[in-house]
Amino acid sequence: MRIGIDFDNTLIDYADLFSRLARERGLVNDTVPTDKMAVRDHIRQHHADEDWQRIQVAVYGERIHLGRFMPGAREFIAHGREHGHELFVVSHKTRFARIAPDGPDLRQAALSWMQENSFFAPVTSGGFGFAESDVFFAPTRSDKVARINALDLDAFIDDLPEILQHPHLNPSVRRVLFTQTEQCIADAVCGDWSLLFRHFWKIAD
Repeated sequence: MRIGIDFDNTLIDYADLFSRLARERGLVNDTVPTDKMAVRDHIRQHHADEDWQRIQVAVYGERIHLGRFMPGAREFIAHGREHGHELFVVSHKTRFARIAPDGPDLRQAALSWMQENSFFAPVTSGGFGFAESDVFFAPTRSDKVARINALDLDAFIDDLPEILQHPHLNPSVRRVLFTQTEQCIADAVCGDWSLLFRHFWKIAD
């Protein structure tokens, strides 16, 4: 199978990093839950959307090294390699943030994280066997969907239902929703990585 995987918040886990940076900058207090959406909503309600955008630039840029593999993602990729599946990363990510055009190169930051986490190391030496040519960045969601279609993928894994339900996504692509909640969408395999490992590979293998 040819399988595509999203990057931010699907392969890489920023855990409480959004909350940590927001607290450092005095944008949230201890009453705000540490999850990303709660932090975002609080900042937008009590401060400026620009403040939230700058938090995102920091997380996806200079602080990305603090991100970790999403629990279970390593095992999922390793299983795919072991069984001969082709794997790709397709991410909706501009090179520079609109709010910080002279700021960090967000695509290079993502590639550096991948390099540090053995994405491009050979499987025989404990890596994940990706080539840089297996990684794609798209400036818009529509461009991301077009890339998924162009790669002729059999399945795509994403944490955003908006991508999996996009009207232009090839109907032959199996929708796989990575979610840490109970949300699901029609015609999709859903779950966290441990659930996806059991249910998705049972279908794929």
